[in-house]
Amino acid sequence: MKKLKGFGASRGIAIAPPLFYLPQLPPISDETITDIDHEILRFDHAIKEVEIQIDSIQQNLGNQISKKDAEVFDAHRLMLHDPLFYDEIVKIIRDKSLNAPKAIQIVSDKICQTFESMEDDYFRQRASDIIDIRNQLIHTLLGTSQPRLSSLDRKSIVVAEELFPSDTAQLDASKVMGIVTARGGATSHAAIFARSLGIPAVVGVGDKLLDHQSISMLIIDGELGDVILNPTEETIIAYTARKEKEENSSKHAKLECKKPAITKDEKVVEIVANIGQIGEAEEALELGAEGVGLLRTEFLYLDRENAPTEDEQYEIYHQIAEVFGKHPVVIRTLDIGGDKRLPYISQLPEENPFLGVRGLRLCLLQPELLKCQLRAILRAAVGHNLKIMFPMVSTVNEIKQARQLLEEAKYELTDRQVAFGDVEIGIMIEIPSAALISDHLSLYVDFFSIGTNDLTQYTLAVDRTNHLVQNLADAFHPAVLRLIDRTIKSAHQSGRWVGLCGELAGEILAAPILLGLHLDEFSMSKASIPSIKQIIRSLSVKTCEGIAQQALLLDDSQSVREYVKSQIDGL
Repeated sequence: MKKLKGFGASRGIAIAPPLFYLPQLPPISDETITDIDHEILRFDHAIKEVEIQIDSIQQNLGNQISKKDAEVFDAHRLMLHDPLFYDEIVKIIRDKSLNAPKAIQIVSDKICQTFESMEDDYFRQRASDIIDIRNQLIHTLLGTSQPRLSSLDRKSIVVAEELFPSDTAQLDASKVMGIVTARGGATSHAAIFARSLGIPAVVGVGDKLLDHQSISMLIIDGELGDVILNPTEETIIAYTARKEKEENSSKHAKLECKKPAITKDEKVVEIVANIGQIGEAEEALELGAEGVGLLRTEFLYLDRENAPTEDEQYEIYHQIAEVFGKHPVVIRTLDIGGDKRLPYISQLPEENPFLGVRGLRLCLLQPELLKCQLRAILRAAVGHNLKIMFPMVSTVNEIKQARQLLEEAKYELTDRQVAFGDVEIGIMIEIPSAALISDHLSLYVDFFSIGTNDLTQYTLAVDRTNHLVQNLADAFHPAVLRLIDRTIKSAHQSGRWVGLCGELAGEILAAPILLGLHLDEFSMSKASIPSIKQIIRSLSVKTCEGIAQQALLLDDSQSVREYVKSQIDGL
């Protein structure tokens, strides 16, 4: 028996034989061609064939996954005709007389490198969309077939280096008991589809996972990220009992999801959602969200030639606010940097964009862009409970500048005789320096929201895209927990409230720690809401205070996880 460690991406336990899914592209020739127009026609025909394949995948999916998660295939269809993709491939065929498969490979690799260099995990994972499209086009052009996961002989746990959208969309949920991948993160397609389909998944285990193709049985724990190879009979019996208990608990959590999260000692805890598209608002509400703790607004700015207008933004913010009524909606201002180029603003190349001009830093250099967004939010706040949150803040002076621009936006609306509402102002705490001076920062804002994804990366000096050190990027690390503790204490001493909108907020094992540190608001992906509400109802703040203080004293992330689990298993 051997245990490997990855990231728990979709809760649940799976026990089944492994199915190693390791498809390979056929060899691609460097051969040049003489009939360039014919080669471009072949490329155009391949695009039409892939569009037919995408239509077929979407039809087969039906209602198995949410509309939001299925939108990836609409994006694939658009990518096929994107000038950065299509025009570049045609240019290479014409200029270099290369065959279409080789041209596709060259352009795809270049675009993937761009995506993979981005700081935002969501956009890094989108490189797999390009690879998926590349594979489909090349197979179509070469007349080869891709292996599929739609018709398995037996119930299995799929083991892969990485799963692409066309792979995950064709999973037979009656046969695929779980998913394990060497690469990928919480926002990878394998993770997203697994959560939608309710399949346990562990991702980012590392390439060592693929060295064990002779194993006969596998257990995965989608909460803890454990992967057990060739488990003993005793281990199988123990995990089978846990699996049955967790499945019954999950069913109950969904039935109770719209009830408030109130601890045993009667503390009411606000549970809200992280969303990044308008379509996610109603889905989050249905799963028990009591508002929005993080509305990502980047979708309004990307993939377009001009900045969104004030009216365009107002309409989107207003629609989302209408869904949630009087519940709070926290809107994060544009969070973008040198790793994501916007054609309508001036961005100088940066050697290390992760530590450069991004978030609020960039917006302060583009004051009209920021004021346009602030005016739209202020207008949508009429009759709604909207809040403004600035990202990537590291100094008091940045907040002062942002507040000055907000006052200018109010003055401009007043001058136009346009009504606007009152809004609370907050900042994200996602840089260690901000956490360390949170007592000073709290004097200039109404609330903090702790972004543990970036806070972890910056605190532990770990690049989450580097699979060699991915396992070190763990928000349960005591260093990260101590910064969270310091931030909450600073805020409360100034009479401010604190939310947390990183992935940590949706972790069951993190709930006792965060409750014990007196976090006011948990903001998470909508799928995590029922189970987090359920665990909070089973806890008391007094008990959690002891758990949290002990966790702060431990040596490492694994010790924290094991300790918390030992404390709540009997509750």
